[in-house]
Amino acid sequence: MGAGALFAACYGNVGSSIYYALGVTAAFALGLTPVALILAGFIFVTTALNYAEGTAALPHAGGSSSFARRAFNAPIGYIVGWVQLLNYTATVSISSYFAISYVGFLGK
Repeated sequence: MGAGALFAACYGNVGSSIYYALGVTAAFALGLTPVALILAGFIFVTTALNYAEGTAALPHAGGSSSFARRAFNAPIGYIVGWVQLLNYTATVSISSYFAISYVGFLGK
């Protein structure tokens, strides 16, 4: 995977979610939206630092799958790889679902 494809995967997974996450968070946080976003930001930063440390320790392809394979065993790494693939698929589906409402506002 080249730098362009890696950027596209990360931006598609993280960047697009901001457009629908704010509305969903505001609907369910019941006035505590800033607290919920700060908590989510903290979780995001710790996840990013975890990936940075794992990538430095295991400098080869595979990401979370290779981390799980090294920490546990090959079958767990295989499962993590498939779960990550399903995560990307779900992100595309959710982003497509919410994109329709945003595109609908352009026609008004």
